[in-house]
Amino acid sequence: MKPITNNKIKYLVDNDIPVQQYFCSLLLSALAELIEDSQLFVDSIIESIGPNLYTILKERGLIKENYSDFGDLIKDVNRAMNICEGVSTTSEKDLLIVHLCRKGAHCKYCPVDIGGAELISTGCPFPVLFEVMGKEAGFKYKAVKVKKEEYACKIYYKTIEKNEKGVNPTGYK
Repeated sequence: MKPITNNKIKYLVDNDIPVQQYFCSLLLSALAELIEDSQLFVDSIIESIGPNLYTILKERGLIKENYSDFGDLIKDVNRAMNICEGVSTTSEKDLLIVHLCRKGAHCKYCPVDIGGAELISTGCPFPVLFEVMGKEAGFKYKAVKVKKEEYACKIYYKTIEKNEKGVNPTGYK
């Protein structure tokens, strides 16, 4: 893990990254660096904890009982967890693209950019977290690609017929 720099400290303070989010980023970073396939590891953890997180968010009234749109669910999860400044969705052929919009250069939980992990993959927990929460809400989406752009990370989802247990067999690393 990279040591924290003065620029990183300034970024965390200037962008009001809560200590809890920085802690989560550091934890994900350290754990991901211990495993050869870090994305598989992060995805496995998220598949395990996602249903419980969904239940807690629902019980606290932070997400609704029913959704007719996967994007609306993700927007509510974003508001509840303060992941990024905003969420939007677009469609492209048979894909739903979720835009996690940032005012700064990094997501508030990013294990690489915020946590300092030295990874080949993104280590991002959100593609699979949204899948798991979507499954709990009755949606059948699978992340097939993640692309980081200047002011947004894009997560590409494809509708699937059967949401099998197992981590991202299509591989979006």
